[in-house]
Amino acid sequence: MATKTVVLTGASSGLGLAVAKILAQKSSFQIVAGVREPARAEPLRHVVPESRLKVFSVDLASLAQVAAFADDVVRHTGSGNIAGVACIAGVQTITADRFSADGFELTFAVNHLAHHLLMRKLMPHVDRGAKIIYVGSGTHDPNEIGARKYGFRGARYTSAKELARGDADTAASVRQRGLDRYATSKLCNIVCCYEWARQIDPATAQFIAFDPGLMAGTGLARDYTLVQRLAWNYLLPVMATFMKGASTPARAGAVLAELLQGTRADGRSGVHLNCKGQDIPSSADTHRLNIGRDLFAGSDELIQSLIPRTSEVPEK
Repeated sequence: MATKTVVLTGASSGLGLAVAKILAQKSSFQIVAGVREPARAEPLRHVVPESRLKVFSVDLASLAQVAAFADDVVRHTGSGNIAGVACIAGVQTITADRFSADGFELTFAVNHLAHHLLMRKLMPHVDRGAKIIYVGSGTHDPNEIGARKYGFRGARYTSAKELARGDADTAASVRQRGLDRYATSKLCNIVCCYEWARQIDPATAQFIAFDPGLMAGTGLARDYTLVQRLAWNYLLPVMATFMKGASTPARAGAVLAELLQGTRADGRSGVHLNCKGQDIPSSADTHRLNIGRDLFAGSDELIQSLIPRTSEVPEK
């Protein structure tokens, strides 16, 4: 019997690295990770034995590279051996409006569209009962008080094509537009989870949206000011023990690893869990069928040249 594999994005640091480390210690999975540059894989090589790790180069800001990564994964693992996929990688840009190699707004391109393409290509090859994890965030919810304290005002979904173009509130500052785009990309992750769960029988694959909580010290602060980065990297991680809604990569990673191993969520699909693995509500917009349908149809159109017809999977 072939060894089962878990595929990770964002595994070179933060939450993803914590997940890889725990899986290496507490499971028999092979780990396939996509990293932007070879040097970024060094932390992974320190925590995962070489015999159980395969690293492929991929820049999630390039759809062509994402498609090539998916093909590499299938060639390496063989069809039917992918037991789990964790779409962890993400960016947050608050100092400028930025765009991907394909001309799409960068936050939407990396946080949502790259993972949508990855899953469209991998779904025909997953093992029966595979666990597919999308990483969300409380920032998507306009009623999340903690997120509002940091300047987030919730997701502002319009349409997949408008988000890809970078259409935004022109009256808002660059920073606010960046926060809005990040929150919206996290809504997209949750909506993707729910939409896949509506389409695919849970015996085929289970889709879980996971909110890891506020995790200071991770790479999301790269666009912050020096003072903000110092607080993010050194002060807030210490305070995480006492702050409501805060977590750490190690704590959240332990729960996410258990989800991939199937020891949480009880075989359910289309659920939204917090950093402790508990069911939590998501915003009203995440449950709107018109948003789910628009996001899937619009995203499919944006990536259609990279999805062969064989990527289609049977619906319920």
